[in-house]
Amino acid sequence: MGKCLAVEGGNQSNNWIMVDSDGEEDEDPKNAWLYLHENDIVAILNQLQMAEVFKHVLLMTSNPDGSPRYDCHQTSEPLFLKLLAFCTCFVDILGCGLQTYNLPRYKQLNKRIGRMIRMTVQYVSDHWENFLELNKRRLSQEQLGRLQLEYNSFFQRCTNTILSAEKLGSWQFMTDMPYSTVSKETMWLLLWSMHQGRGQKVTPLNTPTEEECRRFVADPESKLQLADVINLLPTSEVIFLLTALANMAQCRKAEETEFIEAVAFGLFEICYVCSQTREACSKVGRELLVSVANAHPFILSLLVQGTKDNMDTIGSMALYLFQALPFYQWIPCEPDITVLKQWLMSSDLTQPQNQLTRHVLGQLNWGVDQKTKRLFLPYEIHKQIAVLLTEAFGKFITNRNMGFYITESFKQLASAMKQQQTNEQVFNMWAWNVALKLHLHQSSFPSADIALANISGGVPVLANDNSLLPIMKGLKEKNSMASYMSLVISRFGHTDADFLGEGLDQLVILTENYHYLPALHVIRYTAPLFVNKPQALIQSDKFLKVVLLLLSADESFMKSAKSLWSHDFPGPITENFANMILNQACGVDGVETDSSYQLQMLTLWIQVLTKQPKWYQDKNACYILDQMVEMGFSTDEGMAMLQSAFKEAFVSHYKESQQQGGVASFVSWVSSGVTSIPVLSLTEKLSAPQQFGWLSYLILDMETKAEESTQLWPCLRTEMANDQKQNLDQALKKCAIKLKLEFAPSLNSLAIYQWSKLAVTMEMDHPLLLLVWQKFFVLFLGRQVSQTTMQQRASIGEKFFESSKHSGDLKKMKKRLGETADFHMKYYSDDSPDSTAGQKYVPDKDFHLSLSRMYQTLQLWVQEPMLHDSKLYLPALPQQYQADRLLQLFQNQKEPWMEFVDMNRIKHEIKVCSGTWTDHVTSSSGQRRGEMSRKPDSSATERILGRLSHHEPGKELPVLQPLKALVPDISTAILDEKAATLHLLKSDLNNLKEYAKSFHMRVVKHVALDEEFCRLYSQLYYNKSKQVKVTIECKSILNPLHKCSNPAVVNLNVQEKAFDEIIQRQTDENRAEYKQLMIEGLSPPPLSVCIAAVHVENAITMLVKLARRTTDDGRLVRYTDIACTLFFLLAEMINDDIEFYPPTRQFYTACIDMLGKEFIEKDPSQTEIVLQFSLNSPAMSGLMSPHFVPINNPHTYVTMYERLVQILQQQNPDLVFMLLTKFEIDQWLQTRSPAPIEVKRFVDILATGLYSCGIDPDSKHGMVFEIYCKHLRAVLVHNFPQNLNYVLNLVLNGTAEQKIHPKCWQILHTHCFYSREGENTLKETDIGSDISTDQTKQCLSTIGCFFLQLRTSSPDLGSFGLYPSTTLYTSHITEVIQDLMISFINKVLPTLQDSSPAQVLDLIWQTLIMSYAAWIQPLQTETSPLLPWIQADCEAGKKMVESFVFVIQYLHQIFHDLIPPYQPDPLIRVWLYFCDVLCSKQVPAHVTNVYNMGFAQLPWEQLKPNTQVLNTMMQLKDQNCPESFDLLAHVVCQLNWTDIVIHYSQCYGRQGTSQVLACVLLLLVQCYGDQKHVEIPNLEKKTLIAEKYDWSALTSDNYRHASNWFLQTCDPRCVMAERSSSSALGLRLLKAASGFNVQSSLSWSSDLSLKRQCYVHSVVQLMCQCTFEADVNLDTVSLILMNLLTEVETVTSSITDTRIQEEESLDLSKEIFALLNNCNPENNSVSIVMTTIIQWLQSSPRSILLMPCVRVASRCLASHKHIVNIVEECIHVYFKGGMDQVAGGGWDHVLAAMQIPDLNIEDFLQTALDEGTFLLLYGYIVQKLPLCQQLLEEQALIGRLLNWITVAKPLQEDESKLLLLWYKSLELILRQLDYGGNHAAIIKMLSSLVTSLHLMGEDRASGGLLGAIGLGKRSSLSPEFRISCRALAAMITLQVYDEMRLRLQPGQSLASNGATKQEITRVMGIKYLVVLTTRPYLQFVFGAVGGVFRQPGRWASTQTFYPDGTYDLLDKVGRTCLGVKP
Repeated sequence: MGKCLAVEGGNQSNNWIMVDSDGEEDEDPKNAWLYLHENDIVAILNQLQMAEVFKHVLLMTSNPDGSPRYDCHQTSEPLFLKLLAFCTCFVDILGCGLQTYNLPRYKQLNKRIGRMIRMTVQYVSDHWENFLELNKRRLSQEQLGRLQLEYNSFFQRCTNTILSAEKLGSWQFMTDMPYSTVSKETMWLLLWSMHQGRGQKVTPLNTPTEEECRRFVADPESKLQLADVINLLPTSEVIFLLTALANMAQCRKAEETEFIEAVAFGLFEICYVCSQTREACSKVGRELLVSVANAHPFILSLLVQGTKDNMDTIGSMALYLFQALPFYQWIPCEPDITVLKQWLMSSDLTQPQNQLTRHVLGQLNWGVDQKTKRLFLPYEIHKQIAVLLTEAFGKFITNRNMGFYITESFKQLASAMKQQQTNEQVFNMWAWNVALKLHLHQSSFPSADIALANISGGVPVLANDNSLLPIMKGLKEKNSMASYMSLVISRFGHTDADFLGEGLDQLVILTENYHYLPALHVIRYTAPLFVNKPQALIQSDKFLKVVLLLLSADESFMKSAKSLWSHDFPGPITENFANMILNQACGVDGVETDSSYQLQMLTLWIQVLTKQPKWYQDKNACYILDQMVEMGFSTDEGMAMLQSAFKEAFVSHYKESQQQGGVASFVSWVSSGVTSIPVLSLTEKLSAPQQFGWLSYLILDMETKAEESTQLWPCLRTEMANDQKQNLDQALKKCAIKLKLEFAPSLNSLAIYQWSKLAVTMEMDHPLLLLVWQKFFVLFLGRQVSQTTMQQRASIGEKFFESSKHSGDLKKMKKRLGETADFHMKYYSDDSPDSTAGQKYVPDKDFHLSLSRMYQTLQLWVQEPMLHDSKLYLPALPQQYQADRLLQLFQNQKEPWMEFVDMNRIKHEIKVCSGTWTDHVTSSSGQRRGEMSRKPDSSATERILGRLSHHEPGKELPVLQPLKALVPDISTAILDEKAATLHLLKSDLNNLKEYAKSFHMRVVKHVALDEEFCRLYSQLYYNKSKQVKVTIECKSILNPLHKCSNPAVVNLNVQEKAFDEIIQRQTDENRAEYKQLMIEGLSPPPLSVCIAAVHVENAITMLVKLARRTTDDGRLVRYTDIACTLFFLLAEMINDDIEFYPPTRQFYTACIDMLGKEFIEKDPSQTEIVLQFSLNSPAMSGLMSPHFVPINNPHTYVTMYERLVQILQQQNPDLVFMLLTKFEIDQWLQTRSPAPIEVKRFVDILATGLYSCGIDPDSKHGMVFEIYCKHLRAVLVHNFPQNLNYVLNLVLNGTAEQKIHPKCWQILHTHCFYSREGENTLKETDIGSDISTDQTKQCLSTIGCFFLQLRTSSPDLGSFGLYPSTTLYTSHITEVIQDLMISFINKVLPTLQDSSPAQVLDLIWQTLIMSYAAWIQPLQTETSPLLPWIQADCEAGKKMVESFVFVIQYLHQIFHDLIPPYQPDPLIRVWLYFCDVLCSKQVPAHVTNVYNMGFAQLPWEQLKPNTQVLNTMMQLKDQNCPESFDLLAHVVCQLNWTDIVIHYSQCYGRQGTSQVLACVLLLLVQCYGDQKHVEIPNLEKKTLIAEKYDWSALTSDNYRHASNWFLQTCDPRCVMAERSSSSALGLRLLKAASGFNVQSSLSWSSDLSLKRQCYVHSVVQLMCQCTFEADVNLDTVSLILMNLLTEVETVTSSITDTRIQEEESLDLSKEIFALLNNCNPENNSVSIVMTTIIQWLQSSPRSILLMPCVRVASRCLASHKHIVNIVEECIHVYFKGGMDQVAGGGWDHVLAAMQIPDLNIEDFLQTALDEGTFLLLYGYIVQKLPLCQQLLEEQALIGRLLNWITVAKPLQEDESKLLLLWYKSLELILRQLDYGGNHAAIIKMLSSLVTSLHLMGEDRASGGLLGAIGLGKRSSLSPEFRISCRALAAMITLQVYDEMRLRLQPGQSLASNGATKQEITRVMGIKYLVVLTTRPYLQFVFGAVGGVFRQPGRWASTQTFYPDGTYDLLDKVGRTCLGVKP
């Protein structure tokens, strides 16, 4: 609204603008009052008696009855031309009406005019049609041609007249113009005209010829032109235009093919091809094309071809169109068939082409034309489509192996569940539906087509007809469709021989593939071939198999579908089967056959069906037989023929009974001596005999006749009559014996029981039900006529129902008969039977009445004992007993009562069933659908007469009433005097005022009456207490027969509704008063009031006119004074009464408005008076404000403005807004040019107003605020930037006080800056401003200092920053500062030529920091820094930082090429500003993170860091807040470190290189300390590049510093990561920087060694930390340790100096072994590390780390277990690898490296013994020997050694090491002997050794209870070792004679005692398969072992250990123990 006021001013009208449906202005509001009402014009138009006009011009007269009489004979050629001339003029007049009233308000009028034009054309056309018919022979062709030409011109002019009407609905009358009477040439011209669009004038000069029209319509551009026309039209007129085109084609004769096709194809292209119109026109186009196709079906070929050509464009919409087209009227030609075949075969099932073809073929009329009695489509087309279906079926079904599961049953299942159909199922259903509609078999041809087919060659032979090759191919592929087609087309299904030979196989294929309906079709055609020779078919097993499959089809289908729904009986296949048989019997093509043929056909099928096994148990077979029996019943002698056909079934039934008789019945009859076999009734074997009444009736009738023919029933009656005491069973047996029956029915199978059972269970509306009852009563009431001895009762029927089993049957029958009678009576009583229910039969009601009466009679018979009395006198019975019928029964007359059988219903049901086959299975339904019912066209004369009767009659003229003036004139003399004028008008005004007051009072009284009525109405009814007595009966839930003896009486108190008569009287009085008030209110105002209003209005009007005309200034002043006084008088008189009454309110308002415009607004002196009046009377301000023009009084302009601002502070915004809108500030500034002090005063007042609106003006102050903004904008724009400082201070102070709306900042920003490249630019740096450079800097300084001072002005702002108090302004302040800064930079840039870039950059930088410091910089205080924002304001701070960064980017973009590299450019400055000022230690994370995000946007890749920057980067982690490193990590990944390193190496030498390398390493390592930094994209790339640097200049201190950072911050899992992963890159960089590689060893230095040691230390520490992690895979730790050991070995091996190599090996090994001391002791990490070290040692037998490992393990490990195992393994590997063979190698080398811990040595040795480290123990003994000074000391060593041997529990892999201890013990024992040791002590030592050897040499363990009895575990030691133990024990034992003597000399004999013998026996008794083949076993063992004593010094000189683990006896004993080589 503010924008509208600013642009348009405040004097715009607020009138509504009415628009039409297209959004255009409805009408001109200024002239709307001039237009007549549409109803008035229509009424005037109706006064024209059009009926009389046309009667006159058509020369019509009146008949005697007054009706018009039309006679075309009276019209001659001249008269017809006169008619055309008159009608042309009349249409032109109507056309002028269309142009004149071309307004939306006259839409209905335009329609009426259009209808009149159409009606005129219709009159002329019908008259022309009659005239032409009468005179086509009388007049010459030239005359008729001339008249036709005139008529054409008239028709064209009328059409053009309607076409010229725009958007008013008259086009709809163009749609049904009589186009059939116009010539062909005119039709082309009309078609051309409709392509031209609206507004085209068709004159004789621009009228094209017919040929030109043809070419135009044929031109594709014409379709585009028509599309453009349609796009410009409303939807309704598009429909009218297209409908007119369609009707043009529809009305023309079929001979005009070209025109019809042009129109149809044009519609097709517009509605479906053209993308512009397709969406809007497709629906209506579909209907129109359908109507044209109905009239001219040949256009369907055109549409098919058009769809083919535009298929890509139309797509699926083609299917939408085709679904409505009447293809059932279409006869396709060969090209159409080709297109359809191409679509079907070349597209997939889901494509539109395939679906189109299926739809078209499904909709074609495959039936017989009822007019010609021939096939509607030629047989050849049927044949072609059959072949096409076969090919398609083979492609889409057979070839896809779909034939098995797309079956007929699944087809029906899918039809019930459409949503689950697959594409193949849909295609399968369609293919069979179409195939079954085709007339391919000659028996389905009409007679004319049969004759034609016989002439053309008869039935084709499949192998000889090339057109049927696809069918032949399909037969080979087992194509079911091919099987069907071969049967219906070829001789397979036309001759009995071919059918039996080949056809039956194909029929079997159809049924086995579940195609039951097609199989039924084939049987329908082929079964009549065997009518005269049925045995050929009956005896065919294949045919019987087919029938069996058909009978079981529904059952199998229902089993598969039973989970989906419950099915009804019969199933679809069975029902169709029965219908087919009935249709066969009825004949072909509706020609009824004779009854003999029907019976032959029925007999054939009865024999076929009864051939099925147990047919009587098959419901489907019984249903079909039931239907056939019904048909047989309807023919003469039919039942007899059918019964004869059933004889064979009966014979087989009796044979089955003979073979399969019931066991119980058989035993019973045998035991009783009866020879006949009991037979059940065949009806008892039927699955549901009551369902098959016809069949049951036939069977029971035959069984009844059988009982009579065998004399069983007469004999049984006689037997029962003679002896009534015997039971029925005995009587039946006697009769069977007496008659010698071979087969006899059981008792319950007797006919009388079966008839009664059938009668009770049959449906009540069954046609045969009464005959069944007749059959029963013949047996029940029949009497024995020839009986001599008659008892009391003549009939014995009741005797059969006296047994307990049948005692209740008579009651059931009576009940059933009563229900049946009621059923028929109910039908008779029904007044509205459904006689329109399609095929349902509706019998005569009288017939139902007769049936009801008959059933009532039967009900009387069934339990009337008197009827069984022989003395019964029939004439004495009542009439309802029908004695005549009883007499027939008594006389056993069996003639059926056919008068109670509805034969019409039977024939109707047969006809319906037969017709169902024809309708729903074949194509006759399509034929009926194709027959279009069209109403016969009425004649032209009838149309003329009918049209005349629809004209509306005119109305009578009203009576004219004379009028006289009621308002007196006003004299001009009165208006010259003020007092007279006011006195004259006051009385009128008071009159108006009084009437308004009375109206107001009346309304108030009305409201009061309504309120009083509402109050009274709620009191009109009230509740009145009343006592009521209620009786309550008792009821029993348990005993339903319980009756209440006496009900209880209960008194209830209830509240009853009562009526208050007093209130009623009051409401009546109220409503009476109300009605009187309504009468007063609805009456018109008094005449005096109207006169007063007009009188005042005339006076004011005259005053205005006098003022305008006068030239005398004095008179003008007088008039002005009178007008102003009257103005304020009218304003003061307005009160609530006048405001309440709308007429007075509008009148006073209009008068005040007129006086204000003419006088008040033009008088400057009235300005302050109007303002004061408005302020004093705010209610009148709405009337006063339009006439308040403050610009007229410039001297008090600001003062008046200030008064309004003060009023706003008193909270009256609406008044202020109305008056403020009158202040045009821009006009005041431009025209009055106020002084600057006046402007400043105005700005201050404006500031007050803006502040009073508040920071968020409410809805009341919103509009006032917009006015203030408009005024602020005007001040700022005026002579910009003269008033910029005023406005800036206004905005800043308002911001500080939080009283100003953010929009003021927007205004400031909008008018300070503009885009230098135009309005469409998007570059934020292309900002221009008219502010000077100094003023720009001053503005920035003002803003920066203002906010910096504001931030320090209060503790809250210091603590929380500026953002909480300036939240609404922050974004705008940011924009202003940013754009001011950009503008300042742009203005300073030209000074670069005069100053150095550094100086200019300093100036800009200082201004930049000053501008943003208050917003982004922490302010340092004595205690803690004042943060720029709190955490809640991070988002606002982020925007400010982004603005700061944007300016720096722009600054860097400018100075990038001006400042040399590595000099303080903007990036270096901002980095130092970031480090030194922004992110000190005390700055929290939420502040630093904002810096990081903002500064990360800078182009850091262009940073060239100097030494100061490098130092700040390296110290950032230590000196600044932690979060600041996030930015540094980003910067590190952006910098080109390679160039930086090269620069520093070139400029600063090795020291500079070292510094920058230290910086790179430290920063990259620190980056890897946090996962979020690891994920930085460029970090990996930078690290990979850094790996390749030459790190030799890096000092060890710098490296240690970096590695310490790495250990402190990184994730320890990085040591376990893949080498190529990003997580491992930090460690890889450390490794590269440490020189831990072979190449670095070539230039070894002490720093290098320290860096390597530091690297290994880092890796080991990381591994230790990993062992404390819960989710770490320790196997990975093992792998890393293995690799580390290998790398250490490789790196140390590359050192050439052996001393240095050894020292570094020791250092690195020490670091690695620290892992055992420091890893997690709580899990198995220690054992895994230990195992890994052992495994590595085992895999590195010649490693240089072996001895360093021994040395480090002995000195550095804390665990004894770890020491002994590592040392043991090192010694083991040392000797195993052959290192002892190297010069200087051997045990001396090992012992020099090995060091036994001094503390806890006993624990250490015990641990070594427990761990089985025998090599370590051996080394300990060897180390201790030199320290022994006496034999006792050595003896102590021997004791410890023997103790070890005794306690030792070697494993098989360690057993060889124990031989060293044996050796050393024997050697020391020999030293004892050599130095005079005590023999007894020595023998004791040897005994101890032998004992230990015995224990270890045992085959089984001897410990424990089992060991004591020889059942210990098998020894785990090897056989070789145990042999050695026994051999050595035996050898030692042979050297000891007794406890005191030893064998000391070689020549002495061996000891021979019990112990030695036992030892020898033990050695000789070894059973192991360890055999020496080179020498005797015992000799070798003893000889070899004896060498120990013979050569005692040999072991001492050859101290070699061979732990191969797989030694044989020779190796162990000879080489290891004795040192003897074999």
